[in-house]
Amino acid sequence: MSALAPSRKGWCPGALRPMPAGDGLLVRVRPFAGRLGLIQAGALAIGAERFGNGVMEATSRANLQLRGVAVAALPGLQALLDDVGLLEGDEDAEAACNVVVSPLSDLDPQAAFDVGPVAAALWERLAGDARLADLPAKFGFAVDAGGMFAIPDVPADVRFAALPGAGFTVTLAGDETCAAACSAGGVPDFAAKLAFAFLDCAPLPRMRDLVAEVGAASVFARAGLAGPLLPCGAELGGGGRRLGAFALGGVKCLALAPPLGRMQANAFGALVEAAKAQGARDLRLTPWRTLVVVGARATLQGAAAGLGFIAAAADPRLGVVACAGAPACLHAARDVQADALALAPHLPRGRGVRLHVSGCEKGCARAAPAALTLVARSSGYDLIVDGGAKSAPAGKNLGVADVVAYLARLPRETAPP
Repeated sequence: MSALAPSRKGWCPGALRPMPAGDGLLVRVRPFAGRLGLIQAGALAIGAERFGNGVMEATSRANLQLRGVAVAALPGLQALLDDVGLLEGDEDAEAACNVVVSPLSDLDPQAAFDVGPVAAALWERLAGDARLADLPAKFGFAVDAGGMFAIPDVPADVRFAALPGAGFTVTLAGDETCAAACSAGGVPDFAAKLAFAFLDCAPLPRMRDLVAEVGAASVFARAGLAGPLLPCGAELGGGGRRLGAFALGGVKCLALAPPLGRMQANAFGALVEAAKAQGARDLRLTPWRTLVVVGARATLQGAAAGLGFIAAAADPRLGVVACAGAPACLHAARDVQADALALAPHLPRGRGVRLHVSGCEKGCARAAPAALTLVARSSGYDLIVDGGAKSAPAGKNLGVADVVAYLARLPRETAPP
């Protein structure tokens, strides 16, 4: 099976083709539109404990990862996933269905409309067209409904942004200087034509490379899609992380964050069972590495906090992102998860990510610059200010105590400049 092939940089794992890691196989489950039934969620918790090492991770693509799966245990896990409808028909279909969708557009009264049916049609087209299997593993689509859970900051090679009433504006690789108009029913064909236009220009790793080379208008023209519009369509909401209890259209919801996106399967399973007992409807995965329990009662928040989930926006752990680190990642130099959690209480107060702790210079946990970035080396951490993991460091060979001392010298109410 190709799942056991040597690890390749840039490879996106799935459930049919997992990725070898330092702690075993990494299995990524991609629920449609980030929507999980509670029976499905419970099965994932069981699978993580029975077939893996009990560690689960929420990803920035609204997926869930199960870590530490043994090669011999993989068929059993796949059978479990298939039983609850979480396994695609083949590896190519699984890889092609790289779609991020506004997670609560069916409930959000501020959303342009429920984009779920549109996303389902796109998903079906991507899975059913064998020609699209040649797309790069990280080539992704976004279907953004706007509203309270808009996803304007989620990277996508092709983005469909819903317009009030019906229809979409389409942009390529974040280039908002040029957009095309698309009807809701035309999304699957529109996406396929853009994908084929990209493939005709291969080998290029991402749509952004093609846009940089020829311009977005030229890509639309090559795809046979007339009428690019200038400028791009109107903004439809800011999106972003929301935590704690809130209501959407009269439906009570509870948004929770696993610290650093990581949780134990027994804690996730206990959360799911508590949600079932309360009569909750389902669970949504968001691209902000949060979980939203739909139909949750207020009492679930306290139970979730007791299980280790974050439900308060002021929690300092929300200011840190970190990769899996050693020993889970073969490339990582240090246990960055433990160090990131130790540093979180010392961060200046503020909103958003203020510290990125990376196990190596690849910076897998965050592509964008951060106020502070730490890159692990065998001798300590490199400290980078206002940059990414590949930027030039301002300090080298720092221990955790050195970083704590540095943070103590910063203004307490704001992030570093």
